[in-house]
Amino acid sequence: MKKNILGILTVGVLLFAGACSSKEGKGTQQEETVVEHLGFESFRFEKIGEYEDSDSLSPDGERFVRFVSEGVLPIDLGKGGSGMLRDSLMHMARLVNDDQGKPAPLMPDSMFLAYSIPDSIINCGFIYSSLSTTLLTPRVVVWEVEKETYAYHAAHANRSVGYVNYNLTNGKIISLPDLMKPGFEAKLTEMVREKVKEEEDIYLLVKPEDIELPSAFAITSDGLLFSFNPYAIAPYAAGIIKIDLSLDEIYDLLSKEGLFILTGNNV
Repeated sequence: MKKNILGILTVGVLLFAGACSSKEGKGTQQEETVVEHLGFESFRFEKIGEYEDSDSLSPDGERFVRFVSEGVLPIDLGKGGSGMLRDSLMHMARLVNDDQGKPAPLMPDSMFLAYSIPDSIINCGFIYSSLSTTLLTPRVVVWEVEKETYAYHAAHANRSVGYVNYNLTNGKIISLPDLMKPGFEAKLTEMVREKVKEEEDIYLLVKPEDIELPSAFAITSDGLLFSFNPYAIAPYAAGIIKIDLSLDEIYDLLSKEGLFILTGNNV
């Protein structure tokens, strides 16, 4: 397995109190700069799993599963640490640490690592996962966790996506209520439903009024992103449905903390 240290990033957080010209006539006040050192590491592996007593499996392609994974994991996120976050990301991507502490595939007890797949086998199952950072600011880092699984002789693979939004200022994973004012659910749900209805090429498996907020959401550079995995509201052919809500659209729903996390404005 190849492992590459991406390095240490120095992030400066500048907090401003007041505007350049406020109603009270106060000038801009710059508070102390907070600097955090952030460390990440990249990884990639491709391994073959073989089921025990696999000689009884037929056809031969059922004996093997190809595991491929790549991505970025935290190794140092300042005062918040990274152990629990790292464990959460690895769990989502179905990874474990091997004897050397490096990411490895999570395999069933009935499977062991094989050196290779015989040349006579053209096809077998596979499990692919990736961990990528989609946003990094002085306040938050966002991971996107993608998975794709194919069982031998299945009609198609299954795909899914999830997100982890990590608050660098307090060392905690961000939930949607952390960003919103109380009672946000109904209004935000309606916004998402309206966006889904605008997707004219998608055949829905549910009525628009029955669509609920998905658990998968990500903070973006311009608001929030919500994702529906295949079969959640539409057939597999529709793929992963992603709904963007801009900062302007959700501004009135954001709490003081939410505004700070998304914009850096400490109102």
